[in-house]
Amino acid sequence: AKRQREQERVLEETNRALADAALEMEGEQCTFLFLDADVIRSGLCDEVGYKTTLPRLQEIEAAHPEWIKRRVLKRHLAYGRQHYRSEILAVSHRWEQPEAPDASGAQLKAIREYLQSPAGLEVSFVWYDYW
Repeated sequence: AKRQREQERVLEETNRALADAALEMEGEQCTFLFLDADVIRSGLCDEVGYKTTLPRLQEIEAAHPEWIKRRVLKRHLAYGRQHYRSEILAVSHRWEQPEAPDASGAQLKAIREYLQSPAGLEVSFVWYDYW
């Protein structure tokens, strides 16, 4: 019975993944990788050595996979309805140097200040264009 329940669970997960893939192919949804906003807000990234700037996504995934949050965004909720506006912060900015988008740390400082502000406290996920 236990093995059958496990097989049913795996089958259900597989079917869900296939349904999600079909919706992505149809353009109805898209999967994004975000950084948990609390990592920046709390200064946790500073504590592990990212005081000036955030590293590339691949480096964060390797060193701190728990910081990365996978979210599926639905097109009909994103367009017009702005369903995700308060919970997601998308950061795109001018790079200071070709190899380092935020060499001075000014961008990370501004992001942290926003996330600690009353409006920023609602944000759960950060998408950063260095990834």
